[in-house]
Amino acid sequence: DDKENLEDRRIAEYSSDGQSWDAKIDWNLTLRFNRSGVGFVTLNGDPVQAVVLKDNASFLLRKIAGELQRRVQFLENRLGSEISGSIAVDDSKYSFDSLAQLNETVDRVDKKISELDVEPFGVNELMKVREGYREQLSAQSGRFGLVRLSSENLSLFTEDESFIICAVLSASEDILRGLAKKRFVWEKENEFLPTKSKLKTHIQPKEFFHFANNGALSPPDPAFSDQSITGIQNLGPLELRRMLQGAPSVELFRDANEFQQARDFVFANGSPEMKLQLQIDKIDSILNKTGIPISEAAREVLEARKAKAERELATLARKEANSRDSAPMEPLKAVLAGRADLQGLPLVMGNGSRRDRAETRQLNQISSSLGRAINMFNGSIGSRDSAQNDALRNLAVKNMVSSCLQAGGQSSRKLKTVDQILQIDHARLRLEMIGMLRKSGSVEALKLLVEKAQFDLEGEVRIAATGALAELEADDIRGLLLEGFKYPWHVVAEHSAEALVRLDDQDAVPQLIEMLDLPHPHSPFEDNGTLVQRELVGVNHLRNCLLCHAPSRNAYDSVRALVPQAGRPLNNMGQNVGALSLAIRADVTYLEEDFSVLQPVKDSGPWPSDQRIDYVVRKKRLTPAEAKNVNQRIAQSPNRYMNAIIFALRELTGETPRDNSVENWRLITAGRDRDDH
Repeated sequence: DDKENLEDRRIAEYSSDGQSWDAKIDWNLTLRFNRSGVGFVTLNGDPVQAVVLKDNASFLLRKIAGELQRRVQFLENRLGSEISGSIAVDDSKYSFDSLAQLNETVDRVDKKISELDVEPFGVNELMKVREGYREQLSAQSGRFGLVRLSSENLSLFTEDESFIICAVLSASEDILRGLAKKRFVWEKENEFLPTKSKLKTHIQPKEFFHFANNGALSPPDPAFSDQSITGIQNLGPLELRRMLQGAPSVELFRDANEFQQARDFVFANGSPEMKLQLQIDKIDSILNKTGIPISEAAREVLEARKAKAERELATLARKEANSRDSAPMEPLKAVLAGRADLQGLPLVMGNGSRRDRAETRQLNQISSSLGRAINMFNGSIGSRDSAQNDALRNLAVKNMVSSCLQAGGQSSRKLKTVDQILQIDHARLRLEMIGMLRKSGSVEALKLLVEKAQFDLEGEVRIAATGALAELEADDIRGLLLEGFKYPWHVVAEHSAEALVRLDDQDAVPQLIEMLDLPHPHSPFEDNGTLVQRELVGVNHLRNCLLCHAPSRNAYDSVRALVPQAGRPLNNMGQNVGALSLAIRADVTYLEEDFSVLQPVKDSGPWPSDQRIDYVVRKKRLTPAEAKNVNQRIAQSPNRYMNAIIFALRELTGETPRDNSVENWRLITAGRDRDDH
């Protein structure tokens, strides 16, 4: 009665008949590590042009296992066999008989790798070791060209890791292609005609033939089995960045004159310490000036004056630093005055902007430690060079992140500092951070995980954050995710909807229904008698130091950094600088970002072409006429916030009504509740 199902069973009967043809897929991977933690790879006894580090072997195995599962499942209807094999680490072998056992096998291998007793090289030594095999990998890169990873997007992997994954998968596809060729011979001899199956992903005969002869396997890439979840969000990081490019930008120093205005303001309010420093700088300029001879007597007098001024400066500076009264508790009024584009920013004034002593010590330790680890590979400031995103660099930074998170607990400020540094760095490091937060269980860690699920532009980071949240109480998470539907960037609403669906939070349904009547997040409203609109704005990190932090007038201030001047190359922002340079102290913070992104900047000059843009929400003042125009634009545009809520409701309930009114959804859920009872 059901011809198609009969044909499906016919395929299964024929293809599972081991006597008719050899349908077995053997996949045996071996990793052998030396005493320095460097591992060498073989697949089915043949060496693979790839070398792994003990530190990232587990990460790579999980990626390879996931990609292998996609490939084998895609071919399973035609090959008629699941994969079996083993993963060996040195002399320990872990076997699996089906794809269902592969992840469990990787877990066992992971435990074995973590127990290996190795004496790793220092990072510099490992870099030298790696150079030898990188040339071999580059020479072999052509044969990796046919291997396609998830969404053909390698941005999540380092250069070395991409080589390793592609090397193992290309060798794996050689095995699968060999089996595919045998399958074609068997089908021809048995005059077997494959039919389309509803049960599993189907591969057309023409595509199967092309794979058997040429490779280029392109399996589907759903992040989850339900295709609709990926349907709402199919934008990659580059497309999301382009969408952010349209956000209004804030630049405190739009030109050299405004920079000079701020510098003059700081110097006009100079302390006795600053005057002493000016005296020291003036003497240095005389002593170091070329072309003007200075007698020995004059030199001795100048150096004596300088030494006296330095002693007085040290005494006064220590006294002022100990009193902690040197930092002004408000941003530069002279710079902010008259700038309409700087109004409505969520600035924090008073004591709320200042870190306490413990937090200041943590900030100093984290920023200096992570800064050293990053600058070991990349000396530029404000961007992360993709060429430096290799496994060794990530190893150094990951180890530093681990020590920073473990030392002294996980306060909200501490986690914010680590995350702020990693937001514009390699996604692999944020994945590592999520793994550490997963073990914490603290309220601060929970909030940061929710932020990663809502704001991070890398899909895999959001999925990892949601996986960590699934282990926590849904009641503690729900409110934070629901707030994402009110954020004035629709992508955050879509990410929040996806997180609720992945968590299968059925208890969120009643609140989602009520949110259908919420005003559009961009709608004007009255705030203290003034019409305003919530607006996402991008703040150029390098051009707004004095918008976010207090100016530093004391060489002994904590976490002191140089304010970069437009048109001049970036200096080491971690160094102590003299009074003639404009500096800030990061232990006083007026403005904190919601999220940050590296984006290309026009006319970057001597600065990196990609710079850090910090995004915040401000309240933009509107006239009644402007508010009317905003409401008209909202009425004429698709409501993607509403669409995100409807998406979450449909996925969580399984209902797809045409009428998405609050009343109709209430009736639907009431009917479901009666049916359940």
